[in-house]
Amino acid sequence: MEETGEFIKTIGGKKRTLKFGILAVKRFDEVYGLDLFQRKSVLGFVGIIYVGLLGKANENDLPDNFSDDIAAEWMEDLTDEDIEKIVNLWEDSLGKFEKIMGKMSENQKE
Repeated sequence: MEETGEFIKTIGGKKRTLKFGILAVKRFDEVYGLDLFQRKSVLGFVGIIYVGLLGKANENDLPDNFSDDIAAEWMEDLTDEDIEKIVNLWEDSLGKFEKIMGKMSENQKE
């Protein structure tokens, strides 16, 4: 269901949905506060998986102790193709966020 910013995969032993969008970008910035260069790191990718899973937390039956460490462990369930799809969805989310920020900047100049 890529058109909705969602990626469905059996990860951590259960079928789960990673949801990407503005909320994921917001959560990522709040939790990690990484700049653009730092986002292209292991911590950055773990963060992307973590916030993606939180995007559908109620449906994903996440454990009470769910953390980015658990997300990192679950990443081993992902194939190279999965990673490519997730990165594309994440970049789409960032693109939407940047458009919104651009519009806000334009409106402030007026």
